[in-house]
Parts: sequence; structure tokens; C-alpha cells
Amino acid sequence: MILGAVDDRIQNLLALPKAGGSCLILLMRHLGDAVIASGIMNALHSHNPTMTVDILGRRELRGVAASFGHFAEYIEADLPFFGHHRRNLGAMWSAFQAMRLVRRRKYDYCINVIGDFRENLIGKLAGAKWNVAPVWERGHIFKNKMTDTNASWLANRGIKIPSFNSNYYDSLEHFAHQLGLQGLEWRGESRSSEGPNVVRSIGLHPGASHASRRWPNDKWRLLARELNARGYKVKVLGSPFERDGLLATFREEIASGELEVSTEDMPGLLSSLSKVDLLVGMDSFSVHAAHALNIPTIVLNGSSDPSIMTPPGGAAVSAGHLCKQFPCYYDYPCVGTEGEYVCVRGIEVEAVLKAFDSTIKNNRETGVV
Repeated sequence: MILGAVDDRIQNLLALPKAGGSCLILLMRHLGDAVIASGIMNALHSHNPTMTVDILGRRELRGVAASFGHFAEYIEADLPFFGHHRRNLGAMWSAFQAMRLVRRRKYDYCINVIGDFRENLIGKLAGAKWNVAPVWERGHIFKNKMTDTNASWLANRGIKIPSFNSNYYDSLEHFAHQLGLQGLEWRGESRSSEGPNVVRSIGLHPGASHASRRWPNDKWRLLARELNARGYKVKVLGSPFERDGLLATFREEIASGELEVSTEDMPGLLSSLSKVDLLVGMDSFSVHAAHALNIPTIVLNGSSDPSIMTPPGGAAVSAGHLCKQFPCYYDYPCVGTEGEYVCVRGIEVEAVLKAFDSTIKNNRETGVV
């Protein structure tokens, strides 16, 4: 295939029809990615309510998709192209059966919002008429977070993402508009303001999937104490698997009544999250869920450029200036050294409080906090 044929696959506009059809959305990565992708799902539903939208995704993402997105059927698959997917015989047989199912359905569209070689290959194998994916312009900063070498050859409808859209949310807004949609949409249950004279509730979510995204416990404790001293209610959020660790970490603060800890399953976590007025969390699921719920965020950033994944209106805090290799984009040359993960571990409580004050000030006019 000649280069010109590849260029013909990259479209500036692929307006989706408003009369029926079928679409398969791929959710192959992490919890936060699933929240963000729900913005596309909901936009598709608003644009074409009669279109059948199904999901092919990891089992662990089903609850997130159900909480934030509109879809008809969730088809579970752990495909052996990703390091965090299961690779036992049962999972591989299930993945094979799932791919057989989606191929038989002959979807009109298969859409993924990553544009990685692996997602595009899955879209190709799914057998949809149109395999739709973002094609990241040369120099786009998001290319550091994925593998798109030769990926555009696999998508017969690629949507070119300009390099000046460095933020992933902004890039997907462009992606949605090029599909003829109005933009990303969220359907999460937004919490309502309690009024200007009520003590506000601040959520803290220390959890993250990798050590490079975790802030030291002693700093979380100091931050909680500082916020409590300012008159804020502090709630620490986590999953049931994190309960014992959080109770141990914040034992003194719980005993003194300075904060409470809430560790629930996905519906309970989102219910608790919807009741806070601002969230401080890692570059992880919770900050993206908070954005979908219209809750301002402060993101403690790890090894990537903070401009990429920070939700719109959110404030990113980083200690990347302490590392000569920052941003390393998951290469972690610091592992085993004195400065291991200093880009996040080196963030000072004072820097977080400064971002907190700035976020409060910036959002007060709109009544968000």
C-alpha cells in the first residue's frame, strides 16, 4: 500500500449518521480512561439515540462504564496485547469467543479513543465497516503515552488530532466534533452546592495503581490536618481493598474526629465522591470521575507532563523540577536511586495548599466551591 493511500484514511470530518446503525467502543485500559471514554459514549447517544452502542472491554471496567456511560451491552474480553490483562487459558479462550461474537455482529463502526497500535489492531480484527481512531499529529505530546507506530495503517477512518491540543480532554473534544458530535458529555450525578455559609467537604483520594503515582502517607496526613484546621470537613476515599491501609494510616486523625474514611464499592465510592466540593487525588481514576461529576480537582502528578491528563479546570501539582529526566513517561530511570519517584514524592504540602487556594478562588465566582 502506498503512502498516499494511508493519507486518504485520515479524515478531517467523519459525520456519523443520526438514523440507527451500530457501534462498538473499545475499553481496554484503566478506570480513568473508561470515565473519559464515557464522554464519547454519551455524545453518541445524544446524537443518535437509536444507534446500538456496545462495549468491548476489560471486566474491571464494566462498573465504571455503567456509572458514567450509555450503552446496550458490555462484552468482556482480556486480550493478550496488554500487560495488565489476564493471560491464563480461560481468559484467552473468553477473548477468542468475544472476538467471534463481535465479528458476527458486523458493526458499522468500531471506535477507540487512544489510537494505539493495539487498539487499532483490535478494531481491525473486530471487522467493523469503519475502524475509527485518533491519529496523533507529529509532535503531539500524547504520543509519549502510547505506541502509535504504524497504527494509522489499521484504522480506515483516522481523525487527525492537532499537536496544539496537548490536553487529552481537548483532543477528544476535537475528535468528537470531527465525528459530527457536539462534544464530550457526562451523565454522572453532580453534587449540589450546600450554600456559601456551610463548611465545605474536601475529598482526598490517595490511591493509585503504581508506586510512581503515590504521595507519601505522612504528607497526606499533614494535608488533612491543615485542611481540617481551616474548617473544612475532610473525607478520605478509597476502595474496599484499601480500607485496612487507610484506617491504619489515618488512625490518629480518625480518633480525633479530624476526618472520616469511606471505602466502598464503585456505586458507593461515586456516591461519596458526589458529596464533596473539591477533590485532591493522584493522576488516577478519581480525578477523572470527579470531573465527570462537575467537581473541581487538584491532581498530584507523576512521571508525565501534567498538561496531558489533568481534567479541564483542574490544577496540577508536580515536583518534576527535582528530576533531570522529567518527564520520563513511565521509563522510571530513578528506580533504585535516592530520588526514586521524586516527581511525585517531592511535592510539598505547601504547594498543594497553594493550588487549593487558587482553585477555590477561581471557582468561587461560578458557585462551584
